[in-house]
Amino acid sequence: MGIVDENKITEVVEKLESLTNLLPLKLEITDAESHSDTEIPHYGFKIKKTLELQHLHEKIMLLLQEYLTQTATEEMFYQNGNPKWVNGFKKKYSGSNFDPHITLWSTKVSYDKYLLKFNASTLALCHLGRGNTCRRVLWKNIK
Repeated sequence: MGIVDENKITEVVEKLESLTNLLPLKLEITDAESHSDTEIPHYGFKIKKTLELQHLHEKIMLLLQEYLTQTATEEMFYQNGNPKWVNGFKKKYSGSNFDPHITLWSTKVSYDKYLLKFNASTLALCHLGRGNTCRRVLWKNIK
């Protein structure tokens, strides 16, 4: 997670394409969680951290380290992002601190306590917006 210079997106896409051989990943939603780190509390789903998911995260961070900066400003987001969170991602939320989740940006969520399993076969590069959710897909690879 970080800021990418628009002139470098083609290079970033080439790096991401090199990782599509790691897909699909078998993932599990294990719980619902609330987030109160923004003006409007919202929910998301917690994803079980598997070795494969951790490996993909670490490969992405390593391959993109020369392209990602922690210089986000509010104007850079598609709409209402959180620059503080993006700017702190590498230090606070990556590596062993990686906490996989899906942000729903919903003020209500209903979740029965059973595991939801699915295959993730798409890797995407997105323009972040409200609640640091994907607001505009810049590139995706479907496998």
